[in-house]
Amino acid sequence: MADSPTNKTKAFLLRVHVIVGFIVFLATLLRVYFSFSAKRPSKIETDSAFHNKLVVQIENSFYIVLLIICISGIAGVLMAGLGDVIKSSDYKLFPTKMELSLFVLIKLGL
Repeated sequence: MADSPTNKTKAFLLRVHVIVGFIVFLATLLRVYFSFSAKRPSKIETDSAFHNKLVVQIENSFYIVLLIICISGIAGVLMAGLGDVIKSSDYKLFPTKMELSLFVLIKLGL
């Protein structure tokens, strides 16, 4: 059971997931840097002041949420101790018991 292809596939997919996630994180950092450091074209104005403000807030919120998702993924990997599994793709290094994160405990009210 320990040498099943499923376990090897899980380790491989975890490695791919982390690599793609890290690339997305770096690309988001670059996008945020260039988006806010360069002169931006003026926004399209509508008749509604509320709508004009909402468009800007939604765009900024998109970057914030994307960065939070990436940072929480990195923190989850570090807190679960999955670094060795990712480096080696050796499924035998998976922790036998993973502790629930503080965020999960707060959400569950425990």
